[in-house]
Amino acid sequence: MSSFPSPKEGVRGRLTPMMKQYLEIKRQYPDCILFFRMGDFYEMFFEDARTASRILEIALTSREKGEKEKVPMCGVPYHAASPYIAKLLQHGYKVAICEQVEDPRTARGIVRREVVRVITPGMAVEEEGLRGDENNYLMALCEEEGSYALGFLDLSTGDFKGCLLEGRELLESEIAKNNPREALLPEGMKAAGRQLEKAFPWMLINYLPVEYFDPEGVERFSREDPPLPLKRAAGAILRYLLETQKVEPTHIRPLEIYRTEQYLILDETTQRNLELFSPLRGSGRKGSLLGVLDRTTTAMGRRKLRQWLAYPLRDTEEIGRRLEAVASLKEAPLERDSLRELLEGVADIERLNARLALGRANPRELVALKGSLERVPEIRERLLSFGSDLLQEIAQGLDPLEEVVERIGERIVDDPPATITEGGIIRDGYHQELDELRSISREGKGWIARMEAEERKRTGIPSLKVGYNQVFGYYIEVTRPNLHLVPEDYVRKQTLKGAERFITPKLKEYERKVLGAEERIKALEHELFLRLREELIAYCPRIQGLACRLAELDVLISLAQVAEENRYVRPSLTEEDRIEIKEGRHPVIEQMD
Repeated sequence: MSSFPSPKEGVRGRLTPMMKQYLEIKRQYPDCILFFRMGDFYEMFFEDARTASRILEIALTSREKGEKEKVPMCGVPYHAASPYIAKLLQHGYKVAICEQVEDPRTARGIVRREVVRVITPGMAVEEEGLRGDENNYLMALCEEEGSYALGFLDLSTGDFKGCLLEGRELLESEIAKNNPREALLPEGMKAAGRQLEKAFPWMLINYLPVEYFDPEGVERFSREDPPLPLKRAAGAILRYLLETQKVEPTHIRPLEIYRTEQYLILDETTQRNLELFSPLRGSGRKGSLLGVLDRTTTAMGRRKLRQWLAYPLRDTEEIGRRLEAVASLKEAPLERDSLRELLEGVADIERLNARLALGRANPRELVALKGSLERVPEIRERLLSFGSDLLQEIAQGLDPLEEVVERIGERIVDDPPATITEGGIIRDGYHQELDELRSISREGKGWIARMEAEERKRTGIPSLKVGYNQVFGYYIEVTRPNLHLVPEDYVRKQTLKGAERFITPKLKEYERKVLGAEERIKALEHELFLRLREELIAYCPRIQGLACRLAELDVLISLAQVAEENRYVRPSLTEEDRIEIKEGRHPVIEQMD
């Protein structure tokens, strides 16, 4: 793990102001790799730099510390940081994102910086740090008088659940079903933690003071009163969420308290031997039951299918409802195919919704959300033709969210950039001031062409050019043979090998006007986008409910598709203590080459 750097005694007072600021912030996050924003890069220093350069395979350099010593450093571009962060998460590290929270151009002295969020393996929401077909759980574990409370939160979907186990017989199998990437344990459970480290070596375990597992405030996130141990586990998760994300997300579902007796008990050994999720030999899903049954078209559906396999129902009535839905879809292949085709165009709105709730959705993601919502009315209409109670229930729950579609459609262009600070986001005609500024900016090329023609005529220099670069701004370029024709109001700006570049008061005034318009356009578009995103956060609970329904539908269509392809028949359920199979086939073995 990352360790806190300790400058030599007496050196601290001679550090540069920027390095003093870095060390002060790093002291607050000693267990994280600190991504310290400097201009267009996130920089890392000291041991963080050595660790990150090795894992990320980027160059390790150095900079002056303020003495003759050199400070190890490395960096990554801020606009392309996500894959680098994901790689650090995969290696079990936490990353603290430290941003410049004031404009460097107006800052007096050193730019103010602060950590805006901490990304951990169990708190990832960006696509690069996640697997589309699996939930990304943070787990909290508490023990009280021989009972174990398990809490699970997937920040990337809002799924929040927990259970209470009497004894530890099923503890590891319950953890294995959910496959958490990170865990919170009280400091007094280090012995149990060591056992979990052996069973789940990829899981990052945080040992925290017992006071961290505070049940205060859990009621706000639960529809029923959880047992005290489960309250403590849930309380630790919520505290960790607030400390790392710096906001209280609106997409977290109420705590679902489930009981293991609701489901068929499948211990870890049984799951492995039945090859539910992966084969005994090899990796991946091929050769597993999941690989056979998965014909889903959305990432939400893939995750839901995995959940259904991990938690097989025992309630015969609910099993019957699912089987009836699958049978209805199987018997209507044309209608099923049209539904499947519609679902193929639906984005992972469950995870997109999480990024929206956390204030991190970009313009391109909002357009993807709009495109997905536009398919909902037709999906609902087609689904209403089926007689199954479950399919009717799903259809009634498909909220088209017309207001969201309208708000995004009237403001965001059809093909926006992924960034939110460089403009190109807001439609023409939406905002009067923005339209006026764009008009000024667009006229620039025509104005330059007119000025170039006027100056050629005025000076008698046919090769005169008006150009622009980021270093000198707008300029007039005159070749050396024509320098004797340059008017007195031309001010020399740059000398080239075969030409001279000049400016005039008229050109500088135009530059001020145009460049000011371009900067204002970017700032205004950024402001308008943030305003829209803030408005849409209110819809997050409804978007989440829609995502859940679409995921269920995707799974049912997948099962119907597989049932038809493999000629499966619907089983008859009985309460009798026997099983009768006629002409049975092994679903996995028969698919093998």
